[in-house]
Amino acid sequence: PMRAVLDRLFRLKSARQLLAGSTIASLVGFALNSFVALLLVRKFGFTLVQAGLVSGLLASFPGAFSVLVGGSVADWLGKKSPSAYALLPGICLLIAAPLYIFAITREDVTVLLVVMTMAALFQYTYLGGTYGTFSNLLHPRMRATGSAVLGAIYGLIGQGVGPLALGMLSDFLMRRFGYANGDALATAMAITAALYIWAGAHYIAAGRHLKGDFETVREG
Repeated sequence: PMRAVLDRLFRLKSARQLLAGSTIASLVGFALNSFVALLLVRKFGFTLVQAGLVSGLLASFPGAFSVLVGGSVADWLGKKSPSAYALLPGICLLIAAPLYIFAITREDVTVLLVVMTMAALFQYTYLGGTYGTFSNLLHPRMRATGSAVLGAIYGLIGQGVGPLALGMLSDFLMRRFGYANGDALATAMAITAALYIWAGAHYIAAGRHLKGDFETVREG
């Protein structure tokens, strides 16, 4: 039953931390990706076609590589220590945050795009390990429902709230502090990217409990 799935997700300490961390990370990711093209138009004078192409490439290739490598490395490290499934994404998110903040506040668009690509190689590593870990924490007959619950949470909070909150923050900075249009958006994106630190902290905390929770699930 749905209540059994929710009970498992919220009863296990590692699952609670992973759910919090991955939800925050999805919020940040959806928010940032929604506004990269607009930033290139507003601040650097790109056409919509140019901005769409660049932002699309930035969101796809580094992200796909990051997911694949992150999942493979987590499996390799997880053979010796199950906590790696949470610690690796956590560390990568902590690295991605300052890289993204540095990138988004540059005035040179080449530096911005190069460093943002580097950040993307770290910021999406959490995806593969997170879904795999949740599956291992759930009973086999809970996994489809569990994945659907996660997808709903990421969609409603990550995709629903993230872009809206970032846009509102950008408008606030422009009205309240007189930022130029592009500078307000860049600052709002940098502040949003800092939330990756919060997400990473949840993953690090999950790593402390993951081994014990895996053992609890196997015994149950």
